[in-house]
Amino acid sequence: LERWLAEGDAIAESAFTEFLREYPLAGASVRAQQRERLRRDFRSFLEYDWEGKPRQFLAAEIAFGKPEPIEIMLPGGPLYVHGFIDRIDIEGDLMLIRDLKTGRSHPRQGGEAEPDPVMDIQIALYGMAARGLARGLGAPQQVAVAYAYADGRGNPERSFRGDFAELERKALAWLSAVMSLARNGVFPRTPNEDDCSYCAYRVVCGPGANDHAAAVLREAGDAASGFTLMKHP
Repeated sequence: LERWLAEGDAIAESAFTEFLREYPLAGASVRAQQRERLRRDFRSFLEYDWEGKPRQFLAAEIAFGKPEPIEIMLPGGPLYVHGFIDRIDIEGDLMLIRDLKTGRSHPRQGGEAEPDPVMDIQIALYGMAARGLARGLGAPQQVAVAYAYADGRGNPERSFRGDFAELERKALAWLSAVMSLARNGVFPRTPNEDDCSYCAYRVVCGPGANDHAAAVLREAGDAASGFTLMKHP
């Protein structure tokens, strides 16, 4: 591990130097702080990966849905998606899909134990899309997904290994809800005040915005029923 950490430091230094050619940072102290952050995040990921279960690496930054988008069939019609997956490995009899995050970790504990539409829709979509890549990669069809965090504190993962099917079921419901809003031209604000805690536009909505949003949803009827259920499960 120490040898790989040393090699990682050299890679991070080289990548940061290349980065500065396109994105100059003002001041030596700012450059030093960001260089050290990159080194620290890289080491956190490497140590986390080293300590985990044995895995076979398959791909990194792999595209899906290009040139032809992947079709996800929903009750109201198809949804077409494309994007990039950070990392794909084989872990036991699973194809493990991981998205790497540098923010605060959100392990499945306490109030964040269950699938959440805001946090988990991205990794759910990646898992569904990855099935179409499995044969070409020589990977199992059974999928597991996880966010991997580089904050170096606490649990480094938010994972769905044994229960991806449940996450997929909920993700299809979330996507159906959003598609119904779009098709019917209904674009309500959230009725949940907690959703607005960190919103930069909260001041624009004014007092009573959440109550007003709830009234709009009631008037929208069936077009917003899935979205209402998503916000009030």
